[in-house]
Amino acid sequence: MIVDGWMVPEDQSITFKGGRQHAVDLLIGSNRDEGTFFGGGGGGNAEQFTSQAQQRYGDLAAEYLRLYPAGTNEEAAASGLARQRDEIGWHMRTWAQLQTKAGKKAYLYYFTRVAPGQEARGATHTAELPYMFGNPPANNSWVAMDRELSDRMSSYWANFAATGDPNGRGLPVWQQYDTSKNDAKAMVFGDKAEFGGHIDAPRLAFFDKVYARQ
Repeated sequence: MIVDGWMVPEDQSITFKGGRQHAVDLLIGSNRDEGTFFGGGGGGNAEQFTSQAQQRYGDLAAEYLRLYPAGTNEEAAASGLARQRDEIGWHMRTWAQLQTKAGKKAYLYYFTRVAPGQEARGATHTAELPYMFGNPPANNSWVAMDRELSDRMSSYWANFAATGDPNGRGLPVWQQYDTSKNDAKAMVFGDKAEFGGHIDAPRLAFFDKVYARQ
């Protein structure tokens, strides 16, 4: 995002802190394997991962390394991907949180479906878009499960565009985001669509602490 003083007059965090965002309902979310799109979670080997954690998080580094351990190089690589997944998820959840504080509705999703042939990348960044728009790949690799998921997702999005509420007849109930009732939950789009767990609450709480200092 480029702050140009016109279309984007200031950093979004400043806009939301001041309550100057547009008063609209939101449907937003993230994916389980966001980090594979961005080349992994960074950090290199275990030693580099630990060093970077200490530099970035200071006195919170020990808590970070409990949540994202780096005892081996393999563990550090997995934790790097998990951190990207969770931090992006945190941003989406916080956006929903701030919009509901402004008196608007927000619906949060978490996409976990791995499309056939995409096992190496998983449910990567933007992987939900073909399902949301009902646009299967040119090689027609989708199976019945993918087509059914796409039908449900496109129905939710169409309902939201029409009414501000994604729910409709024949669809699993998508709960409106509520800080006190379902803070660590979202509509999960995986092998099926169901409302359930999103980012673990302790990891959301960790990034709450990190960003409260900025």
